[in-house]
Amino acid sequence: MNKFFLGICFAFSVFQATAQNTFLKVDNDKKQGYRFVKDAFSVVDKNTQNLAVFIDDNKTMNGYLYSKELKRIGSIASDGLPNRYDEIIGHTIKGKEITLFLKSSNNKKFGSILFDFENSKTKETKFDFKLRKENFVQTYSKDERFYLITSQKRTSDIHVYTFENGKKVSKKTLSFADKNIINSGSKEATLHDLMNTSVGIGSNIKVIKIDEHTPNSIEATGDASKLYTRDGSFLLTFDKNKKITYLIEVFLPDLSASFSQVEKPQLSENDFYDKSNSFVYEDKIFQIIASNSQMKFSAKDLKSKKELKAITLNKEEDILFKNTPIIQEGGVYNKDRVREMEKTSKFLRKISADKIGLAVKPTNSGYQITMGGTKELNAGGGAMMMPGFGGAVPVASFGAMSMSFNPTFFAYNSYTSTKSTRIESLFDNNFSHVSGEIEENAFDKIKTFADEQKNKKAENVFKYKNGYLYGNYNSKENVYELTYFED
Repeated sequence: MNKFFLGICFAFSVFQATAQNTFLKVDNDKKQGYRFVKDAFSVVDKNTQNLAVFIDDNKTMNGYLYSKELKRIGSIASDGLPNRYDEIIGHTIKGKEITLFLKSSNNKKFGSILFDFENSKTKETKFDFKLRKENFVQTYSKDERFYLITSQKRTSDIHVYTFENGKKVSKKTLSFADKNIINSGSKEATLHDLMNTSVGIGSNIKVIKIDEHTPNSIEATGDASKLYTRDGSFLLTFDKNKKITYLIEVFLPDLSASFSQVEKPQLSENDFYDKSNSFVYEDKIFQIIASNSQMKFSAKDLKSKKELKAITLNKEEDILFKNTPIIQEGGVYNKDRVREMEKTSKFLRKISADKIGLAVKPTNSGYQITMGGTKELNAGGGAMMMPGFGGAVPVASFGAMSMSFNPTFFAYNSYTSTKSTRIESLFDNNFSHVSGEIEENAFDKIKTFADEQKNKKAENVFKYKNGYLYGNYNSKENVYELTYFED
């Protein structure tokens, strides 16, 4: 990015730098003294295109609301909730009122902060309920409603708490006890079992929130349980069983639900160490399974289960459907290191060693599909357990306050704590492999720009109009800078 444009931006001003980039500087004038800015995140009203920026300065939560013309509408500071409410998990929007929902670090207690930009006031609320014999799963935000999803321990019951205008209005239980759910050992299981990553006694529910229309990496999609955010529903998928993908779609606002399952392709020989996963894109499901000697991939119509594409790859064969070399990327000490492999056998050995994953992105003529595996790394204290995720991520990569709030930012940042091995492949709409170069996506452009910024603080990436906004706090000028990138 041309640094000249950064130099000429003034507080409250918007400039068109290029056809793809717009800059906005948000003056953090609610910040008091020399408080350290801890985190920042944004909310976009899809109906009005109003943009709210929230900056946590470790003492107050400062909110700034802008119109679609990027003119400031108002600003408010909230003293926030007690420190134990340390993760923002969703929001609701009603006109110029934005409510942020938070949870405690133990996933038991919940609260909210109302920012009323119309009347310049806030309201902090600690909800009078906490989860008992339930585990926090994920959340979904839709206009004036916020949905909190939990799992009843040792059952196939899912509870959905609905909040409107910052108040809890209902709890609905969706029971799937009559469904034939099995684990990989062909034994009867519950939905709670499918989401639980703990070995032995205890529960550690890990469900990753996915925006299927964001450039996802296999680092973001490699977990066995996912929640896909859709316009009129949310979709839960479970891949703990190596033979079946289970799917639950919950439709809004009545919270009716459908349950289905899709069989995965199976390897020629049973292998105890094989790994499998899936990715859903619109009306199609993509599945992969691999061992150190063979990989199978399939694409199916989600409704009819009709197979649209099937690929079998053996370790002694060349990979004829790839558009890149076999890429190994990342590491504990050099996350930007990239190496290329030649042997298919090594590729299969790497992708089946830990978490295997798929990511799908549409192109002008078909699909770009990423296939590979990731290995979580421990840099000897350089990573920490983040609330609600049950996995290690770098301390500097995310703001704990907004970890599960924004799946776009999670997708952008996900690769920093892993070592991945992958290939990229291009297919047309009929799923025939096509030649061509892999085009740079919006996240690639953002990363190039972000790497040039010095002393990055409170970074954020989120969807805005037809592209993405990258945010970075400039402590020298006490402003939050937003840069626009076309998708």
